[in-house]
This record gives sequence, C-alpha cells and structure tokens, in this order.
Amino acid sequence: MVLLSPLDVRIIDNLSPPDWWNIGFTGGAAILGAIIGAGIAFLIARQTARENRDAIQSARRQTEEAATLRLIVKWMELVNSIAGYHFNMERTIKAGTEDAGDAPVETWMVLLPQIGKPQEVHIDPDELIAFTRSREFDFVTELLRLCSRHNSAIYGVEAYGNRREALMAMITPEIMDQIVSGGAWQHAELRPLMPYILPIRMLADQIREEAKSLYADAIKLQPSFRPTIQKYFSDPKFPFPGFETGKAPEAP
Repeated sequence: MVLLSPLDVRIIDNLSPPDWWNIGFTGGAAILGAIIGAGIAFLIARQTARENRDAIQSARRQTEEAATLRLIVKWMELVNSIAGYHFNMERTIKAGTEDAGDAPVETWMVLLPQIGKPQEVHIDPDELIAFTRSREFDFVTELLRLCSRHNSAIYGVEAYGNRREALMAMITPEIMDQIVSGGAWQHAELRPLMPYILPIRMLADQIREEAKSLYADAIKLQPSFRPTIQKYFSDPKFPFPGFETGKAPEAP
C-alpha cells in the first residue's frame, strides 16, 4: 500500500533575479516617509512649545499687571491720606491764627484733632515686580519707607487728638482766652496743667512737620511711577492716575 503525500512539493531551481529598483524605491519611500513624519512631529512639538511659552508669558503678564494695578490703588490711598493730613492741618492752623488776630498762637492751640482715622497702607512684594525687575531699588526703598512713616504718623495724629481733647476738658474757656492772649502762663490754675500741655505742644509741632515732609516725599516719588511701569510693560497707555500737586495754605 502506497501512502500519497498530502503536499505536492516541487523544487524550483530557476528563480527570477531580484528587482533592486523596486526594493530601492520602496526603501527610499519608507525612509522619506519617516523623515517627513519626524519633521512634522518636530514642527508640531515646536508649535506646541511656542504656544505653551506664549500662554505662560501671557499668564505671567496678566498676573504682573494685576499686581501693579493693586500697587497703583494703594499709591492713591497713600497719597490721599498724606495730602489730607497736610492740607487739613495747615488750613486749621491758618484759620485759628487768623481768628486770634495779632496774639501769639502756638500750634497746639489751634490744631484741632483730625476726624476719622485712615487705614494703614501695606505693599506686598509681588506688587513691586515692575520696579524690582527694572532694577529701581532706590525707588522701592523710598516707597516702602514712605508707607512705614505714614503708618506711624497715623498713630501720632490719633494720640495727639486724644490727648488734646483730654486737656481741653480740663481748661476752661476763660483760661484758654488768657492762654491765647499770652497772659495766663503764670495763672495758678494753669500751672498744674503744664505737665499735660508741654507734651501736647511738642507732639503738635512734630506731627505738623512730619505731614509736610511726607507730602514733599510723595511728590518726589510721583514722577518715577509712570515711565517705569509703561516701559516695563511696553505699553505707553498703561493706566496710571496722576495727581496735581497743590499748595497748602500758608500758615505761620
């Protein structure tokens, strides 16, 4: 019994020569496709990186602009408070001096307590980014110093008002008239009040001079704000409020 093979196997000894042209074309096409694909991937990656970088820069600019605008608002509060102290004091002293006529008048006699108390102004580090990156370190130092002096002056003015009101409660109108006229310093009822009057006299002169100095320093800092901010953000129309410097009433 003969078993037949399930496969009809034949050996071919006459193979055709390889088609090198087709092989080379196919390989070249594959390489070119890989190069093109890599180039496209590179361009997409570079575009994505550029977009991410632009997004980061845009977010940083928005953050810096918001911080700078907060600084501008605080600057307005600071200037308004300083100018309010200075002008109100000088107006009060001028009016009191005119009412006294030719009689010698000391500051504490006519400098009335301030009504209301402004808030302290505190500047955060991130709000100074435009100035620190612009290397305006002298400006930053002077601005922070101005805020510190203003915040201290608030309590000096408040202490003066409280002490003066307490003193005036102990002085009768008759004695006050004699004080203004310069004839009551030897009065028996006034001598016990001298320990209260002397500190108030010194404090009145101090807060008046400090208010003048604060206002003068604020005016000096004002011109440095706008050009630094506009240059840093490359925006000549970056919003910034200006203020017109006034002149306080001339009081002796």
